[in-house]
Amino acid sequence: MEAATHQRDPSLIDGVTRSGVKKRSRAVLISKIVHPKSRPRRRGGDWEADLIQGAAETGFLLSLYERKSRVGKFYKLTGKESVDVAIGTVMTLGNFEVKTITSDNGLELARHGLVNDLLESESYFCKPYSSWEKGGVANDNGVVRQYFPKGSDFTGITLERLQEGKDEINNRPRNILGYASPNDLLAELEASYTESSNGGAFAD
Repeated sequence: MEAATHQRDPSLIDGVTRSGVKKRSRAVLISKIVHPKSRPRRRGGDWEADLIQGAAETGFLLSLYERKSRVGKFYKLTGKESVDVAIGTVMTLGNFEVKTITSDNGLELARHGLVNDLLESESYFCKPYSSWEKGGVANDNGVVRQYFPKGSDFTGITLERLQEGKDEINNRPRNILGYASPNDLLAELEASYTESSNGGAFAD
């Protein structure tokens, strides 16, 4: 089952290029920690973000995890500059419901303001050395490492291989989801957002 897409005005992400992001935003140090415990109760549209590092100088995978459906999304990065992370986040999540994104408070997230503007979301940041506050994506990264082990050369990872890994992980039935797959549940959630926007009832 494929997820229905969350429609946004395409003009909102016209500037999601390196030059466009630099023109439309500036890097901002994260001085205020918005603790994940203050997030609303678990519901659709709450995401967690992290970076998975390859072997030295071979790049990163931007790992994005939807907390209710347990769907994981990846985006290949050559580096972890805030511009690249912002582009990867918007390009990956632009067609999905995004209410919040929880991440570390590193410099790579310094353009979170633009991401929030484009995705109509809010940011939450973990305290230093408290990655357990975004435990969902941390656990999902462990599964991703089964496909791309530590020390892997990420320069050789093709988009086809990334897609293959994502599909295998997200189509795997989970006991905790009543033996539905993460993709199945995300499709249901996205359909409910569409119904809600069309005047139907939707309960978190």
